Amino acid sequence: MKELCLSWFRFQYPNIARLLISATTENNPGVADLILLYSNGFYPYLCFRFDKEERDAILGTKEWQHSIESVGGRYLVVSNFDGFREAVNDYFKEGIKF
Repeated sequence: MKELCLSWFRFQYPNIARLLISATTENNPGVADLILLYSNGFYPYLCFRFDKEERDAILGTKEWQHSIESVGGRYLVVSNFDGFREAVNDYFKEGIKF
């Protein structure tokens, strides 16, 4: 799913395509899978974690989400491509326009 999300984003937002990066999440429960290093005018960056059912991942996700949000970032957990696409579009809906 990560590759599909990256491909869609690169096509949809070519002028900032390089600012969506893929994080290595192996052995790091809760670390965001994708990070958008771009502000929408409300948040300085956006982190995505793809939904996983593993208990350690869920516990780690809550810790990472708290850490990201405590410094002003946005951290979202999505379960599929449609959720990712909708969240990205919402992130830019009322923020900086392209």
